[in-house]
Parts: sequence; C-alpha cells; structure tokens
Amino acid sequence: MGPITIALFLLIAGAFIFADQAFERLLRPMFRRVGLSTSAGPLVCRGALRGEGFELEIDNQGKAKVSIAAVSITGAQGETVYPVPFVTEQDAAARGAEKSEGELRRRLAADKIGPGESRTIYLSPQELEGCDLESLRVMDAHGGSWPAPSSG
Repeated sequence: MGPITIALFLLIAGAFIFADQAFERLLRPMFRRVGLSTSAGPLVCRGALRGEGFELEIDNQGKAKVSIAAVSITGAQGETVYPVPFVTEQDAAARGAEKSEGELRRRLAADKIGPGESRTIYLSPQELEGCDLESLRVMDAHGGSWPAPSSG
C-alpha cells in the first residue's frame, strides 16, 4: 500500500466519524422531543420515613424529561422486591384501595419529570419491612438505575 492509499483511507474514515457525530447531534434533540431519547439523568434520589409513610424524592438533574419505570429494593431473603409506588400522598394513605397495582404503576410511568424538576412518590412501609433500605433504587424507562439512599 502506498502513502496515497493510506491517506485516502484515513480521509474516508475521518469523514465517516464526522458525519456520524454530526447526525447524532442533529437527531438527538428531535428524538428527545418525541420521547425516543436513549439517555436520561442523572437522577438524584432520597428516601425517608415520614410519619406513617415512606417518601422518595426524585430530582431530575439531566437535560431531558424522564419517566420512572419502577422502584426496586432487596428483600429479607436477598430477592429483588418492586414495591407499589403511590404518586399522591392520598393514594398512599388509602393504600391504593380504589386503584389496581397495574394502574398505580402506569400512573408513575406516565408522570414525566422535566429537567430541573423533582417529584415525590410514596411507598408503603409494610412492603419495605425486612428490606435493606440502603439497596433502594429508582429505575428509569431507558434502563438506568439510580441509588436512593435512605435516611430512615
């Protein structure tokens, strides 16, 4: 291979890399607007026992809206537990008596958290009994998992 072939190869490779990055920068904002973003966060989460319930505050410090898919915690026997999330304090107090577990989970996923916004969700302390509160994690709709240290 001569020097011209090597130079041509490097030029073509550089053009492909440049085009890839340019398209990514152009298309990412459009995908984000229609909910097809492949990244979210960072999310800062904090959990605490408050009165008769457990509050989990989630702050979106990213640049895109994020949907929360689930909350997970390690149970007493080391299994992963997915407690039912309550979007409002009233639902948590009533233990979701009028709503099914699936409906409560869909409500959580439908409530998008915008950039710089925060949400509080509520968990039942009975579901958390025997669980390791230090293993509490919030999972977003894009597969990200964020620790939620507990102060209670």
